Amino acid sequence: MRSLGKIFLYILTVLLVGALVAPQAWHLIQFLPSDWIGGLVGSIQRMPFHRYLSRSLQVTAILLLWPLVRALRVRSMAEFGIFENRRSWGDFFTGVLAGLLCCLLLQPILIFTGVVYLPYSWTVVAMNLPRLLATAAFVAVLEEFLFRGVLL
Repeated sequence: MRSLGKIFLYILTVLLVGALVAPQAWHLIQFLPSDWIGGLVGSIQRMPFHRYLSRSLQVTAILLLWPLVRALRVRSMAEFGIFENRRSWGDFFTGVLAGLLCCLLLQPILIFTGVVYLPYSWTVVAMNLPRLLATAAFVAVLEEFLFRGVLL
């Protein structure tokens, strides 16, 4: 089977397996007590079904990626045109700095123009600012490594 056929088969398999797993995951979550794990299960139970389907497709795609790579006989990332970046740390810090700069400039504009509404007073936001910044930084770094580094 040619490479394009293997990729097409991979996509069809991901869609089929993800579509078969999503209802089972939904039923399993609905079966669990809603106050389990500090109410986390209850909040997951209230999610619409399309989120279960989306997550099932994503997890299936990641799990079936290794068999696809083996079937395509990919030996190195250089076959995809991906080579080692000699300026990786410089590029990393430039990206983090650009993202933080855009965030620091754009968020006040969105708040003061009324596009974004803060349901809390400024004192509540100021008290929770370290926690909010740590969460935002962690999510941004995790997203950067996972989606740009691993998947792409």
